[in-house]
Amino acid sequence: MQRHIADIRHDIETNPARSAWDKGVRGYAEELFDGYVRDALNICDENTCLGKIAEKDLLNGASDWSQYSWGGCADVYDCDICEHLCSPSEQKKRRGGELRPNANEEWLDVQARALRQAARLVIRAVNRRD
Repeated sequence: MQRHIADIRHDIETNPARSAWDKGVRGYAEELFDGYVRDALNICDENTCLGKIAEKDLLNGASDWSQYSWGGCADVYDCDICEHLCSPSEQKKRRGGELRPNANEEWLDVQARALRQAARLVIRAVNRRD
């Protein structure tokens, strides 16, 4: 079953997101989908139908989301990642990305987790059966 690009984009854009994290993941999902359609498929027509996709289709040649993130395929500055994924109060606690997000990760690791979730959202929207 194939779905129109416009319908897929609508599903991604209207995915429920209440927290800053969920909104950031949705933002990454929109970027991943638009990049896939524009760069990988070179499609501009919203009425074009897409077949099923897999995670590797979104990775832009990277082996996983960590390599994608650390390789500069998404946000590269800590402040941008912090702004993309954190609430204003969390941004303040982390001084806009100057402080590490937690004891076990760097900001690029956090972004990799968000991108993994975003990819699942995109794959679910594209591969959904109507």
